[in-house]
Amino acid sequence: MTSVTPTTIGLLSRAAWSARQGAGVLLGLLVRAFAPGGPLIIGLDDTIERRRGSTVAARAIYRDAARSSHSCFQQTNGLRWLVVLRYVL
Repeated sequence: MTSVTPTTIGLLSRAAWSARQGAGVLLGLLVRAFAPGGPLIIGLDDTIERRRGSTVAARAIYRDAARSSHSCFQQTNGLRWLVVLRYVL
């Protein structure tokens, strides 16, 4: 494993990166590693981690699906997490 030098960090921080292209490369690597010859079933789920306080930097207000209904809209403070699952058959 190579060490990370200040030059490497500077190069990576100044380069123009595309999140979409990076995600495509990462997905291709995952498919080749975990499902080289068969079907790949992926599940997605999002959840809200309820957190309060001024020290939580990425906190936002989201619709709380567990507490809301068609007639009553509930919102909560917290962090939204996206979970990606790989199903094994």
